[in-house]
Amino acid sequence: MQTNNWIATTGLPALAIMALLIGAAACEGAHKQDAAVSPNEINFLQAVRRENDGDLDLARLAVRNSKNAEIRAYAQKVLANQEIAERGLDALASAKNVQLPLGAGDEDAAEEAKLKALSGDAFDRDFIKQMIKNHKKTVSNFAKESKHAEDSDVKQYASKTLPLLKEHLANAETIRDQLGGRPKG
Repeated sequence: MQTNNWIATTGLPALAIMALLIGAAACEGAHKQDAAVSPNEINFLQAVRRENDGDLDLARLAVRNSKNAEIRAYAQKVLANQEIAERGLDALASAKNVQLPLGAGDEDAAEEAKLKALSGDAFDRDFIKQMIKNHKKTVSNFAKESKHAEDSDVKQYASKTLPLLKEHLANAETIRDQLGGRPKG
């Protein structure tokens, strides 16, 4: 079976530049006087933090526990990109006076506990399955906010971050297919 090295073909330096731009775009609004955002936008920003922290925890676990080079490379990419995006989120939340939670949500913490009990191929399959599930939800939320957010800085953050999240989802689906885990039907 020939595997496709998606890291070599996606241009990791270009993704790093994109992630930096996401952080810079989120900081653009930091100097505006009107920092008020709607309750929906507050919920979005807080959910983003919990989801991002959950993905970061899972990615760190995969870097430590996976024996598959593609999984480890994917996890390292997620770590690098999402840590940069998180700095942009922090700047945006600070500018908008939004308190962000610390740590992953209960569902992500439970999934991490399940993954800790696995090893080998079972770990890899379940890790990628969870990353796909998480990224589908996150892409949906970011797409909605990129179109409907009332605050222009929140809308811009969602719009600038969305392509990176879609890339993470596509990469995870490619790895899942290479592992033979494509859903039936």
